[in-house]
Amino acid sequence: MVTAGQGTCLIGEKKMDLMEGSLLFIAPKTEHMVEQSHARFSKWVIWPQGSWDMPVSNDVRHLRRKEQQLLVDALKLMVKLPDAPELQKSAFETLLGVINHGAQIGTPGTPAERLHAAVRKAMSILQSESMDTSTLAKKCGLSRPHLSKIFREQTGMSLSEYRKRSMLKVFFALQASKPNHTLLDLALETGFNNYMQFYRCHMDIMGYRPKGEEGR
Repeated sequence: MVTAGQGTCLIGEKKMDLMEGSLLFIAPKTEHMVEQSHARFSKWVIWPQGSWDMPVSNDVRHLRRKEQQLLVDALKLMVKLPDAPELQKSAFETLLGVINHGAQIGTPGTPAERLHAAVRKAMSILQSESMDTSTLAKKCGLSRPHLSKIFREQTGMSLSEYRKRSMLKVFFALQASKPNHTLLDLALETGFNNYMQFYRCHMDIMGYRPKGEEGR
């Protein structure tokens, strides 16, 4: 689980962007590596021993901050119990309970086939362009309140948060491919209207100022 910063994870030939709140289960003996990690990048890694069941998916989920904190608390408890395997297992089950609860309410790891068609369409649109909620709702064939309601129920986040996360994902990809460009240039190319809009988005999602902000 990523607790700060952003990076890129390679699982076999599959490349995935990671940011704060990203959660990933990797099957044993699966070739993988984390690269392009920024200076603030940090993570928790669990290597279960014995007969613990691991819900492997090789897909990234994005947890909300409340769920992140619950997981961190469970992980801290596990670290304090190095010689108590039964208590470690109990703590791990608590951790999985949080994850399963998130899956039930529809975290971004929810399988696409279980999503409402309008939610799938909204996600597809927001991954390629920024659009206000009213226009998005019309394109998806629902009223704005209805789309907002089912989107939150099935993804675990608001349309606004999903839009911000999608734009930041594009921004980080551009930043990795164009390291000599200014933050402003990258923000505008991503689709932000101005630097302050990008700055507020970065602060809201990542919780800290953009790297290199002082020298932009």
